[in-house]
Amino acid sequence: MRQYLDLVQHVLDHGSWQENRTGIRTLSSPGAMLRFDLREGFPAVTTKKLAFKSAMGELVGFLRGYRSAAQFRALGCKVWDQNANDNAQWLASPYRLQTDDIGAAYGVQWRRWPAYKLIDLRAPRHAEQIADARARGYRELGTVCDDAQGDAGMHLVLYKAIDQLRQCLDTIVHNPGDRRILFHGWNCAQLEEMALPPCHLLYQFLPNPSKRELSLCLYVRSNDLGLGTPLNLAEAAALAGWQALDVLSIDSAWRLFTPFELVSAGGMLGRASVQAYTWAFQARERVAGWKAQALRRLRKEPDVAEAQPETSVAPPDPPAPPEEPAVTSAASAAAKP
Repeated sequence: MRQYLDLVQHVLDHGSWQENRTGIRTLSSPGAMLRFDLREGFPAVTTKKLAFKSAMGELVGFLRGYRSAAQFRALGCKVWDQNANDNAQWLASPYRLQTDDIGAAYGVQWRRWPAYKLIDLRAPRHAEQIADARARGYRELGTVCDDAQGDAGMHLVLYKAIDQLRQCLDTIVHNPGDRRILFHGWNCAQLEEMALPPCHLLYQFLPNPSKRELSLCLYVRSNDLGLGTPLNLAEAAALAGWQALDVLSIDSAWRLFTPFELVSAGGMLGRASVQAYTWAFQARERVAGWKAQALRRLRKEPDVAEAQPETSVAPPDPPAPPEEPAVTSAASAAAKP
C-alpha cells in the first residue's frame, strides 16, 4: 500500500481546494492512477480499518442487480442507508419508489441496462432492421410520433434489458482477444432516477490469452481517498478474481485465467479525510521515533537528545494541508462523493 500512501501525501501536498454540491470543500488532484499486480496479493489497504465484509456485500449486491438498501443490509453492507433514506433531493424525487430504494444505480445498469431501438418505418431497409432487432432479443413496444417532422406513427420502438456482465464473461470465454470487453453504469437517460450517480463507473477487462492472465481497468469519476478508494480497490480486485474463476468454471478444458493487474484511475480527497490523514502521518512519524528510541535503549546506545543536547531538536511535524474556512453543512453532506 506504499503507492496508496504516496497518493494521499501527493494530494495533501499538491491538491487544490474545490467547491462541490455537498458544501464541504475538497482537496482535489485529477487524473490520479494506482496499479496493482494481483499476482503479488490482494490490494487491501492496511494502514486504516477496511470494512471488508461491507465491501464484499456491496459488490455481491451490485452483481445481483439490487436496488434496495435493505437488500444490501442483508449482505452486511450499510453504506447505502443514508443515500436511500437521508438524502433530501432523492426523497423528493418521483423516481424513488419506496423506503430503502436507491433507484436504477450501479447493479441495475450492470445487469439490466435498458436498451431501446427507434426504427424509422419509412427507411428503405426498416424491415431488415426490425428482423435483426428481434433476433437480438428486442421486443416491440409500439409506434411513436416524430414531433419534429409531424409524421405520426412512423417510428417503431423496441426494447430489451442488457446484462452487461454476462456479455463480458461470455466474450472473455469465447473471444478473449476482443478489446471491447467493458461495462459501465453512466446511463445519461437515467441519472435522475438514481439516489447517487455512479462514482466507479467504467470497468474494462483485458484478457491476455497467451499468458492466461486477466487484467481490469477501473475509472472512477470522483473518489474520496480515505473512504471510497479502499472499498473500490477491494471490490475491483475481487471482481477480477471472480471473473477469472467464472471463466474457469465455464471453460475449464483449456482457458484458465489468473488475475494479473488492477488499474484504478481518478481520485479526490475530502475535507474530513484531509484531517484524518494529516493526523495519521503525524502519528506515524512519532511512532517511528519511539521505535528508534526503544531500539537504541535495547542496544544500550545513548539517546540522540542525551548525546547531543546542544544541537538536538525535536523533528517537526509534517506540514498541514492548506487552511480552509469552517463549514457548517458537514452533517447534511451526502455519504459519498
